[in-house]
Amino acid sequence: MRVWALAAVLALSGCSAAGPAAAPTSVSEIPKPSDQVRLAATMLTEDQGASLALDSPGGPVPFMPSQKKKFALVAACATPLATDAKIVRAEQQTWQSDHYALAELSIQYQGIDAAEAVAEAQRVSACRAEIGSGKVDPVDVPPAPGVDAAAAFCTLGDYDMYYCFLAEARDDLAAAAEFRYLGIADAAEQESARSFTQRLAAELAHGLERA
Repeated sequence: MRVWALAAVLALSGCSAAGPAAAPTSVSEIPKPSDQVRLAATMLTEDQGASLALDSPGGPVPFMPSQKKKFALVAACATPLATDAKIVRAEQQTWQSDHYALAELSIQYQGIDAAEAVAEAQRVSACRAEIGSGKVDPVDVPPAPGVDAAAAFCTLGDYDMYYCFLAEARDDLAAAAEFRYLGIADAAEQESARSFTQRLAAELAHGLERA
């Protein structure tokens, strides 16, 4: 009888024993997007490209620096910007329309705010290798939520080739694009390219908000 009673007590104890409590999940333990994912998130989407009449042969891909191709905010500068040395990673994508060939770049900096690099690009706008005639047309970029700094300008190169550059910064990230007009650009086409730069700026700003 005593043996049966002891077994019953043990059985009841086993049923009522609670399992180990699950440890609460700390906010700091929630995984954060990787830096490369953040960069990819800033890139133009297919819908954004379509709104600008741009097509892309593929999605964004990481930029892999080499001896011949280094990290650079303004690809056409013969001399690298001082802030280029602070770039730690980048994503790139190409686009094209009936009028423009465009290279998009999303960049992450370390040790400086991206706004510092964008300001340097604005200061040295005449550094572009294709500048040719020496003409530089500043482009006003309308303010956008979350954008710390912006720079945009177009240059007239040899054979009346027209090139435009745009960069916007938010925290440690910069969204940039360089494009050229496909053909000889007269005054009206140059004005159209500057207007396109402003429309592009609004879309790149949306990308920075997503990061």
